[in-house]
This record gives sequence, C-alpha cells and structure tokens, in this order.
Amino acid sequence: MLGDALNPGELVRFGEGRGEYRLTPRAATALQEAGITLQALSPGETHSNGNGGVSLPVTGGNIDPDFSRGKLQCKGGFDFTRGDGRRLQIRDHWADAAASRYYATVDGREVPWLAFRLGPQVLSLTPARLTAKLPVTLTEEGAALFTEVLGVSPVPAGENLFDTEGRVSLTPMSMGL
Repeated sequence: MLGDALNPGELVRFGEGRGEYRLTPRAATALQEAGITLQALSPGETHSNGNGGVSLPVTGGNIDPDFSRGKLQCKGGFDFTRGDGRRLQIRDHWADAAASRYYATVDGREVPWLAFRLGPQVLSLTPARLTAKLPVTLTEEGAALFTEVLGVSPVPAGENLFDTEGRVSLTPMSMGL
C-alpha cells in the first residue's frame, strides 16, 4: 500500500511526470473503421509509432496514502477528428481518485469520460516516484459524448478505451494531523 512508505498524516504531492494513453486494439480498429484519427492537443504529444496513443505531461496533484482521495492534473488533451471534419476535443484532463473518474472540459462543460480503479495491483511506489499501469474504461457519459459529436463511440460504455501508464515524481506533504 502507498501509505506504508509515508508517515501518518502525510499526503503525497505529485511533481512532474507523464501519462501515456494507448488505444486498446478494439478501440483503435473501431476508430480506424469510422475514419476517426487521434492526435494530442499541445503540449501533449502523439505517439509516433502509430499505436493510437498520446502522451500528456502531468502537471501536479496529490493522493491520500489509502487512495481514497486525490487529484492528478494533466496538460494538453485528446483530439479525435472524423474524416468529414467533425472534431471531439477533450481538454483539461484530470483524474479524481475518490470518484475513480477522469474528467475533462469539452465545449465548456465538465464531463466524467473515463473510469479507473486504483490499488496496489496497478501502482508501484519508490520513495521518489509513483508508477501506475491500468486500463481505463469509457463511461456512459463518455460514450454518449463520442456518439453526440462524432456519430459513433469507439467502444461501448464500460469497455476499455485506453491502456495507460503514468509516472510522476513524489513529495510527501505534512497535513498537520
């Protein structure tokens, strides 16, 4: 457990890092068949190896040692573009550990578009770094958003859209408890 490496009453603050988002094979195939491409929004980067993924810089956040609360913030985002010019741009991507959701700003509204599960089986901790490897699923709201904007969802709600891997530096911060 993450808390085993910390003193009681401390949160872990995230420093700089990267989040890697790779489309699952099913999602990549569905997007290709629908004529939809995925690119990163700046300062994110599109994977150059053609695996249907993006890399986003982690800009901060924190997490409770028992994973019950915390937030991870990323810069950049996802740009899904259909051949006919329709675009779904997902910006201000951030994760809420308490809700087990990734949220994003889309056309000025906050949408819980992806879901995940945290736990020791998907997290690796050293004194200075946290690494997470986990699948993320498309939520009902996320699937509806894809359908509304692009006419099709790459996977049904509840199915994996991305396999993710993230790495961030860590700094314990006293909460005065």
